[in-house]
Amino acid sequence: MSVRLSRILPLLAVFTLLLGATLAARAASPSCTLNGKPVEFYCFQYDKCPAESGRVICKNEKDAISGEWEVQQGKPVGYQSTYFDDGSKVEKIVDEKGKFNGYWKKFDPSGRLIEEDQYIHGQYDGRSATYYASGKLKQLSWWKIGMRTFAVDYDEDGRIGSIYCSAKSEAPEAVGLCGLDGKAANVTIYNRYWIIRATYLNGEAVSKSRYDTKTGAMTSSESNSADDSATKKYYPNGKLSWEGSYKNGRLDGVEREYHESGKLTRQTTWQYGEELESTEYYLNGQKSYDETRKKQDGNKWLTAIKTYYDNGKLESEFALLDGDYVGEDRGYNEKGNLVYVGTYNDKGKITHEKFWDNNGKLVSDEELFEDGSRKSVMAGAQK
Repeated sequence: MSVRLSRILPLLAVFTLLLGATLAARAASPSCTLNGKPVEFYCFQYDKCPAESGRVICKNEKDAISGEWEVQQGKPVGYQSTYFDDGSKVEKIVDEKGKFNGYWKKFDPSGRLIEEDQYIHGQYDGRSATYYASGKLKQLSWWKIGMRTFAVDYDEDGRIGSIYCSAKSEAPEAVGLCGLDGKAANVTIYNRYWIIRATYLNGEAVSKSRYDTKTGAMTSSESNSADDSATKKYYPNGKLSWEGSYKNGRLDGVEREYHESGKLTRQTTWQYGEELESTEYYLNGQKSYDETRKKQDGNKWLTAIKTYYDNGKLESEFALLDGDYVGEDRGYNEKGNLVYVGTYNDKGKITHEKFWDNNGKLVSDEELFEDGSRKSVMAGAQK
């Protein structure tokens, strides 16, 4: 075999494969007609169709209709339908740019509607819905030029699984479910793990209570007024576990946490998302921790902190300026006697330490460099 022939044969093989693939693709392509005249199926993708108006009908290799659509001057505009091998079908309307403009519908092999949407020049606008095999409504949404204004999901028993409301919705269903008629609407929402009983007014949830599906016990509750809301959470035994209020989505006012026994364990005061003071408690009712925060010049926060023994005696007291120690750090024993004083400079570095024994005797008095090494030891204060 010559060198030239050995090079040509592989090229011939590749050409044969490409030709076979092209012929196969053409054979598999639908046969289409425009106003009864043969037309290439792919011509619409390349703007090579006859500049005519009418209806295109395509058939597959089994001579069954696989698609039909309207054209204006050779371009698809208006009604279109696509038929699939399993017998399902999609119908839609498109504008002169090929964007959905009007309805879009999908039908199962039996001809039952399973999904429908409405569009305006490529954007959702109007009603969208999906359906169960039984024909019952599964999901419903309403849109306004691409913006969702209402949505609700249902289980097969017709119970609501989720809901979204807005005051601007034009959905007829939103009037009764979202309180758009000025009357409070009570809605029960079912989930695998919980049940929510909510009240909507003018598109806003003014209250919500959540219950465990197994025990029926309330796990949380929330009430809203304009931009404000108050929320409560509960233990499985029905005891209150947490309560707080929000303003524009930020904690504002008093927040409280409780033990399962019902005893208060923490109370914090907030002002529009910023913590002002907080107190924590032992289960015996005594304070365990207390802090107060104040904003200083330059937007720095000065936090004064106190900790306590469970007998109510002060354990320590110190201050932090944006997380760095400042001033004196004092420590006490359970009898309330001072046992330690540490002094910090304006860089948050400790410069002086004093220690006392439980009888009040000074046992150590040291000045320190910023790295913690000792600068001097006061005479008579060593053990």
